[in-house]
Amino acid sequence: NNKEIRYSWHKALLKTYLVKNIILFATLSRFTLVFSELIRAGIPIAEALDTSITMVDNLPLKAKLLSVRLTVEQGGTLNKGLEETGLFENMIIQMIRAGEDSGTLDTMIKKVAEYFKMRFDAIIDGLSEAIEPIMLLVIACMIILLALGIFLPMWDMGNAVQGRS
Repeated sequence: NNKEIRYSWHKALLKTYLVKNIILFATLSRFTLVFSELIRAGIPIAEALDTSITMVDNLPLKAKLLSVRLTVEQGGTLNKGLEETGLFENMIIQMIRAGEDSGTLDTMIKKVAEYFKMRFDAIIDGLSEAIEPIMLLVIACMIILLALGIFLPMWDMGNAVQGRS
């Protein structure tokens, strides 16, 4: 419940090998999806950002996204604020810039949300493929342990019957 401990824990999770990408892409996917729907509904960008940021659970990511809201409230563009966070790739920034310039920001952010969802799904699929051999090894070890639990006493009984003790 302590905010500093939670912040440190979330920061440590963002430095962990596989967990980092899962958390990052899941969070950014949810953020951009909510943001695009709010923009599509006609809510002003600053309010839509504020609502979308409340959906983010990871405290370091939330802090970076809050800087975007601050940039937009000070009169900066959305793409400039997103670029300053360092969370978004150059391609994403260019898509949002094009959406702002052409007036189709909601459509572009929807495409960005689909991109993050695709990346998240690819990571999860790769993770399941990576875990499969490990699970197969664990199951094989359990079967060997079960077989030894059955056969070792039988072999000891066979030795005892033959008098070899």
